[in-house]
Amino acid sequence: MLLEVKVSPNSKKFGFRYKDGWKARVVSRPEKGKANLELEREMKKLLGCGIRVVRGLTSRKKVLEVDLNEDEFSRRTKACREA
Repeated sequence: MLLEVKVSPNSKKFGFRYKDGWKARVVSRPEKGKANLELEREMKKLLGCGIRVVRGLTSRKKVLEVDLNEDEFSRRTKACREA
């Protein structure tokens, strides 16, 4: 499935939540793809599946390809939506 995420770099810690759309905070600076790599790595840990950035490599608005169907994604991200 494809997932639109707004990313905020230079954060104190990684975070992922739903508030008016999916938002992620990454610690890395947006230099040489470091923030994208951190986003992919941390999302893979959070969801336990393959993830990659497919659009928005140099933008704050990104599209991620997530190796889950929508039902399984909803189940795994339930805590992120309730926070």
